[in-house]
Amino acid sequence: MKIGLQIPDFSWPGGPPRLGTDLATVGRAADDAGKHYQLERPLNSPQALSKPHPPIMIGGTGEKKTLRFVARYAQACNMFPGPDLARKLDVLRAHCDAEGRDYDEIEKTCYFIFYPGEKGEKVGEIVDQLGGLAGMGFQAAIGAVANVWQVTPLEIIGSQIIPAVADL
Repeated sequence: MKIGLQIPDFSWPGGPPRLGTDLATVGRAADDAGKHYQLERPLNSPQALSKPHPPIMIGGTGEKKTLRFVARYAQACNMFPGPDLARKLDVLRAHCDAEGRDYDEIEKTCYFIFYPGEKGEKVGEIVDQLGGLAGMGFQAAIGAVANVWQVTPLEIIGSQIIPAVADL
């Protein structure tokens, strides 16, 4: 994963020095002959609209590598719900401290299954769960809608859940 995170940055001129430093490429030409990959005139065409590169999101909660890579490379992370989620955020914060990175500049998202129930009976439960995630510092929930092929769950989410959590 580390090489996959470093190579794209290599093709964006002026990318963050943190990535270039890891590859020992700061100030080098655009070609690179590394241990695993050989890049000859890497192209980034069309150019990204955001500078210095598109935001990088890393998903997962592995404490030794994944969260360390989030602290070092990512602008956002996506975690999975569970009883140890708050501790995983503490681990990410510790990795950010070790990297000299501001923990708060990383957007934190959490995977979530939206199932409001057949007639909306689970709306309160979903709102409470999303409120709990927001209380831990998550800015967004990314996931799936159960029974998405049915219109009713989508209508319930749009009319009841989104308005209830919009200001979290």
